[in-house]
Amino acid sequence: MTMAAAPARDLNRWFDAAWRGLLLGLMTLFVVNIAFMIAAVATSSFAKRWLGTWLPEGWTTA
Repeated sequence: MTMAAAPARDLNRWFDAAWRGLLLGLMTLFVVNIAFMIAAVATSSFAKRWLGTWLPEGWTTA
């Protein structure tokens, strides 16, 4: 193996680790987002009154 191949291999390993980290982060964000949507629907279904908006009353025109 030549001396020039070692830095290229290290750079390739770094890009591979960065890609795996980014992919894992995006998958985690997706799963957490789905869990929060399910929690919002469940919370809304057990509420005493129907919530028309997530915003405070003064922030909406309705």
